Amino acid sequence: MNGVEDLPLVTYEMLRRGYTELEIRKVLGLNFLRAFERVERVANISTRQISGQGSLKKIK
Repeated sequence: MNGVEDLPLVTYEMLRRGYTELEIRKVLGLNFLRAFERVERVANISTRQISGQGSLKKIK
């Protein structure tokens, strides 16, 4: 694969070899998107605190 422009060729080849739609979606990033959605949910919790109580002091 030379770049993102070859992605349709990868998809085509996976279909040709009998991969299911769900398997192809996983390869193309579905698992990453699912995990990143969880990261976003955790990041939006307002009760958590930043390490060091949120101090912006420069570490020397």
